[in-house]
Amino acid sequence: MRYVMGFSLALALPMALGMPMADGAQAQTIGVPDPQQLAIDALTNSLIAVMDQLPANSPQNVYAAEFALRVDRASNLECPKVLTAVNNARLSPKMNVVSLKALKSLSSTLAICRSGTGAGPAGAGNGLGLGPLPGFSLGGGTDYTN
Repeated sequence: MRYVMGFSLALALPMALGMPMADGAQAQTIGVPDPQQLAIDALTNSLIAVMDQLPANSPQNVYAAEFALRVDRASNLECPKVLTAVNNARLSPKMNVVSLKALKSLSSTLAICRSGTGAGPAGAGNGLGLGPLPGFSLGGGTDYTN
């Protein structure tokens, strides 16, 4: 067997291709991280970081405002992905009771956009399920060029 940098090529090839190993285990392929998942994780960490930046005795509306500001800055995420980040932040042991109430309120606000009526570039729309409305001409002016 030929060894390169401390490992066997016979082991590296099946691992790289995600082929079953000799013991029946499936090799995991390591790929490029999903940019959307990275953005969700970054927003989750940003929401958790609020706990280190605000005084522990801050009222709920202060937490709610800071969380909303952080979510607004993540405007490149679609609403369901923002909701995922908010719910992930709620699982953090750093959150106190008041901040959890603020996150729960934000989560319930964002929950309505699961059907595509909410924030974000892909979630934007008229929200009413209406087709395009006809255009109306109000008169005035002419089409004559000469």
